[in-house]
Amino acid sequence: MACPDGMRDALLVHNTVMRECLTDHCGYEVKTIGDSFMVAFEHAANAVKFGLTVQEKLANAIWPASLLELEHCAWSNEGPWCGLRVRVGVHCGEVDVQLNPLTGRYDYFGNTVNKAARMEGTCVGGAVAVTQEVLDEFEDLSNMCVIDMGAVELKGVQGAVSSFLLLPESLTGRREYVRSQLLLKREERAKVRTITVQSLTSDCLSAHSCGSEERIQSLQHCPSATVAVVEAVMHEYQDARAMSDSVNSALAKVVTSTERTHGTVVSLQGSRVAVSWNAAKACSTHVENSLMFVR
Repeated sequence: MACPDGMRDALLVHNTVMRECLTDHCGYEVKTIGDSFMVAFEHAANAVKFGLTVQEKLANAIWPASLLELEHCAWSNEGPWCGLRVRVGVHCGEVDVQLNPLTGRYDYFGNTVNKAARMEGTCVGGAVAVTQEVLDEFEDLSNMCVIDMGAVELKGVQGAVSSFLLLPESLTGRREYVRSQLLLKREERAKVRTITVQSLTSDCLSAHSCGSEERIQSLQHCPSATVAVVEAVMHEYQDARAMSDSVNSALAKVVTSTERTHGTVVSLQGSRVAVSWNAAKACSTHVENSLMFVR
């Protein structure tokens, strides 16, 4: 962003809208991470109404003038568009609820949470992405625009998931744009994929040519270490620079995620990175956490 002051003010507008809509639709703010909100609702319908209302209110909010000078934040009658573009992912189902004794607030865990997060990742700014289970909670869909985006593969979820984009009636002008952007996003994502290998022995690590001899020897003293090998696979790009930037971006996310989960980068060679977690026992959860930001 070229306007740090404008962005700071824009986030205040964004957060205010989010919390107003959350109150209006009886939601619970679980936590915030940067500019992201994790929220929970008793009913799927409330979650969808929250997402649709957020899109409407953001399009009509008063944004800093410096933000509106940016190409993707400027006012446009086609949509309409105005200000920050946010994406919302929704899924419904059973969750594991735990009370944090330090904060006194509840946190949510489980497959439902993971699928909702993955749906947000498949979405594009300005729309709401939902699963078939969420749509099944509605008897009447006449007050919203529903775009069937077909089946999509989600990391950590078995089998393809039926996905839909939703828009409020007032923003149906965004239909073709968000649909085309999502298809483009899926195409780009397919060009950089990841391969993981969990709980490698030091011999396997050496066979994969990932890691210095000194690092491999150190891993031998911790035979239960969890190791992930991630490779960005380069497909046919028309633009060689775009290919390189995309691969570097994917690997950079792996390195950052590894640090956040207290892992160690074993090596970074070409399009492949190897990372490890020296734990009392092999922990696949750490591997999943380290890769969750690789889209």
